[in-house]
Amino acid sequence: MSRYLKKEGLALRYLAMYLMSLRPGDRLKPISALRLDSGLSVGLLQGALMSLEQGGCVQIQRQGRNGSLLSQVDYPALLRYADIPALVCAMPLPYTKKYEGLATGLRQAFSGVPFWFAHMSGADVRVECLCNGLYDMAVMSRLAAEYYCAAPDCRVEIAILSGPDTCARHGVIRRQGDKGPVKRVALDSRSLDQRILTREQFPREAVDYIEISYHHCLHSLAQGMVDAVVWNTEDPDSIALRGLSATPLAPSDFVRSAAEAAVVIRKGDATTRQLLSTFVDVSQVVACQQQVIRGECDPRY
Repeated sequence: MSRYLKKEGLALRYLAMYLMSLRPGDRLKPISALRLDSGLSVGLLQGALMSLEQGGCVQIQRQGRNGSLLSQVDYPALLRYADIPALVCAMPLPYTKKYEGLATGLRQAFSGVPFWFAHMSGADVRVECLCNGLYDMAVMSRLAAEYYCAAPDCRVEIAILSGPDTCARHGVIRRQGDKGPVKRVALDSRSLDQRILTREQFPREAVDYIEISYHHCLHSLAQGMVDAVVWNTEDPDSIALRGLSATPLAPSDFVRSAAEAAVVIRKGDATTRQLLSTFVDVSQVVACQQQVIRGECDPRY
């Protein structure tokens, strides 16, 4: 009996995951095809589908020889049958409207689903926590995502790219009126984007890198401890209030990819990739982000 119950649970989980990949109006695969995909018996699959229907997770419109259509679906209920209690996304600290808007868009996409954020500074930390199984996905720039994916021991893959100008833009920040040579540049080596962009803009042989926490860089610059820093330029008023000014970075592939947001998952994690495909419409997430940036809606994350 226990062996049967175990297989019944596998059938429920398999069907819940399969049904979450469908939209109302989609045609279901024949039960014979599901049997081949899952390795489970027709009887187990039919019983599991009936359980999901009786539990209110789905409504199936059966059309005889023409197959069956999914007429209604309750995705949060299917998540419970799929044994996924919640989804957790590692997110940059929400210090810009773009990050607040992106978080709001993702929260809206997963409306009705237990979906939480863990905010932390540094893509290195977010990737490590993701790979250790603490979180299900992580948000970072495309620049950072492609860097990790290109590593010989790559453990992550890109699941979503959100398009140009969806991540914080960077510039070179200096003290207002300072036209002297740049000799000391602030650098937080834990910030992958800043590390790559700084080394591109200021080659190591031309300057000294001064290790400073990312969020203390502007203060250190204003105090004269360094001559310049590559930093995000999303809040020009805050920069000006410190007596600083920003100039755009010289255009490059790195600069463009640093300004595009990406969602990464563990390599081979088909479950999370499927959930993102089911719940996330990138165009709607970006539209929500723009509304937050324009002040048309409050950030909610």
